[in-house]
Parts: sequence; C-alpha cells; structure tokens
Amino acid sequence: MLMEEQWKLSRTMRSRETPLSILQSSTASVAPFELYRTEAHENLFRVLFIFKFMKKFLFLLFFFCSITPLYATPSSISQSEILAIMSGASIEWSSWATITLVEYSDMECPFCIRLHNEIQLWKKIHEKYGTNVNYIFKNNQGVIHTNTKKKALSALCIKKLGSDALYIKFYNEVLSLSAFKLYSTNRIPTFVRKQKIAVSKFNLCMKDSATLNQFDLETQEAQKYQLDGTPGVLIINNKTRMYDTVLGAYPIENFIETVDSLLQ
Repeated sequence: MLMEEQWKLSRTMRSRETPLSILQSSTASVAPFELYRTEAHENLFRVLFIFKFMKKFLFLLFFFCSITPLYATPSSISQSEILAIMSGASIEWSSWATITLVEYSDMECPFCIRLHNEIQLWKKIHEKYGTNVNYIFKNNQGVIHTNTKKKALSALCIKKLGSDALYIKFYNEVLSLSAFKLYSTNRIPTFVRKQKIAVSKFNLCMKDSATLNQFDLETQEAQKYQLDGTPGVLIINNKTRMYDTVLGAYPIENFIETVDSLLQ
C-alpha cells in the first residue's frame, strides 16, 4: 500500500513539471553527442522558421507591388521638352488638346497588348475626355522580345514612306491581332503592298541607320521620364506644363485618376 501511494505521488509530481524542467532533466543524462545533435536540430528549426517568415514577407511585398500602380507625383516639364516630344509624332485626335498621353510601347509586349485589347486605354480615355485629350504611340525597346525591333522599324518605315495615318493603322492592327496570338512578321510585306508602298523602298528603309536611330531616340525619351519598361504612359497637361507617369497595364481607373489630378 505504501509503495502504491509513493508511485502515485511520483506520477503527480512528474505531471507538474514544466517542459523546460523535463528537457533539462532528460538532457542531464544524455551523452555529449546527443546534446550536440539536439542543439543542431534547434539551430535548423530556427533557420527554417526564418526562411518561412522571409518567404511570406517577400510574397506579401510582391503582391502589394503588383497591385500598386507605379506612378509618381506630378512634375513640371518645360515647353521645349513638350515640343520635342510632339515634334514628328503621329498625334491621334485633337492636336490642341489640354492633355496628351504618350505611350512608349512594344508591339510584342504582352502587357502592351493587354493595355490595348482588354483595358482599351485609348478608346476609354477618348470616350471620357473627348477633344480634351490626344494620343501618341512611340516605340520603346525597354524589354526586347523576339520581333520587337522588326515591328518597330516597320512602323517607322511605314510612317516615313506612307503617312501618320498608316503608322497609326499599322500599330493598331498589330496590337489588335495579337490578342490571342502574336502578329506574325510574315504579314508585314502584305500590309506594305496593300498600302501601295514599294517593297524595295521599304526594305532599304529597314536597313537605314536613320530608322534605327529614331527607334533609339524614342527609347531614350522614355527612359528620360523613368519609363524603362513597357507599357509606360507619359501624361502631360500642355497648359500647366505638369506631367505624371503610369508604368504598367493597370486598370483604366488609375489612368483616369492621373488625368483628373493633372486637370485640377
């Protein structure tokens, strides 16, 4: 009877021990190798915990950046800089609009294609603001895709040998027909012939260093306003000479918000 009571008392005392005291009592009698292995396991657990924490942190950071449009606060722009942007540009809609949107784009960029076909930036901005806005499309080789250069040079040559209207028609066709599958460069000669542009002259233009130089100048212009990626949209108030930028294919509301802030 006495032994049974002692056993119960011993069991009760053991149940009241804290995990730390149990760990201390259990490790007191283990060999040094076992202690080293236990410490190694603890260090490994700490590393894994930190890794998991950083993984979640980076995921949340990426998610936040992906839903937050990259646009800066409005800045001033000189009249000479505005004239440099407008000089030689193919302007859609009113030439004397208060607001000008300049898209620096790549006809092979999936986000540029999305901006054109899904978000429909040009169409919706024009519907909302009418003659208060105009639009300019320029080429940007910020991220080079397979046929970025060929399509950009083709557009510039069509403009040089044809007209601003044909330039606008070409890039609209390329972007529209790229909604489900990229516009094949094999279709370009057919487009050129239909516009009654001599293919021989077109081919010479494609090889002309002046055409490549124009492509480089448009890219450099985009970089000047921190629009290194595509699509990048420069939004200018021609009266107040203030501008803002939106980098990325964001919902139309982001562009409207930027235009409205420049109109205030």
